[in-house]
Amino acid sequence: MRKAYIGWMVVVALVASWAGNIYSHETGRLPEGRFLSHLIEVTDSPGDSFMLYYIANNDDKRLPVSVSIEGLPALQFYPISAYMTFRNQKLYRLIGHFEPGEQKEDSPSEAAAPLTIRSVDVNYSDGTRGTSDIGKRIVYRGEDRGSDGSIGGVSTSGSTVGTRTATFRVEKPVTATGFSSSLLNEIGSAFTYELYFGTETAVFPRGIEAGTSISLMAAFPVPVNSQLYLQPVAMRLRLAYTDKSGIDRVQMIPMERHPYPTQSAIREYVKAQRRSKE
Repeated sequence: MRKAYIGWMVVVALVASWAGNIYSHETGRLPEGRFLSHLIEVTDSPGDSFMLYYIANNDDKRLPVSVSIEGLPALQFYPISAYMTFRNQKLYRLIGHFEPGEQKEDSPSEAAAPLTIRSVDVNYSDGTRGTSDIGKRIVYRGEDRGSDGSIGGVSTSGSTVGTRTATFRVEKPVTATGFSSSLLNEIGSAFTYELYFGTETAVFPRGIEAGTSISLMAAFPVPVNSQLYLQPVAMRLRLAYTDKSGIDRVQMIPMERHPYPTQSAIREYVKAQRRSKE
């Protein structure tokens, strides 16, 4: 009798474990694959690039194979590639870049108002096509970004702790008139920076002599429990200045934050997505 009782207890434990694993697997699945919510600034200059991140269940066979945006024929994407793998999900990414090419007839050759894009057209591996939200992307078009050589030698670097630096040199005298980004208000305290002209903290307006270095130190101190934690960010910080001829120009400074989530963060993200579908 005792052996039979123990045997039944073992069977019950195995069934409970099996049922628990099935429940855990099902509740740990995304309702569907989707792009993360991005915050992106980019220019339409040939060579400028950015990344889109897509998350799906490990066994999901429906993945993006091509992405396009109406009105931006010069924007091309490299094929999707795996970025990170988790217990039940994979995070993929696509790299978008602007190639040289003819603009559409209705595309102005001079500076135009920035485009704000919130979705992309997607072709999927199962033959379907759809429109997918990507968050917010701002495209600056046709601006003069220092082609006269007033500011040059831009270099950027980053670290594993989320800090970014950029340094460049003033080649001809300029008057710095401002420093901005369309995303600063949305990011808030999740982005901090210090800007220097030479060794002095930047103030505006400010005349800057040739040979002066300009340096930017920035960081993305995003806490794990913040909604920005899983939000990719690509900024094009804008240092506005007037050159010695009196022409207003913009020097773009790229600053980016790529997601590197933990398994715990992905689990919470999946829970939030499942709740939104209920």
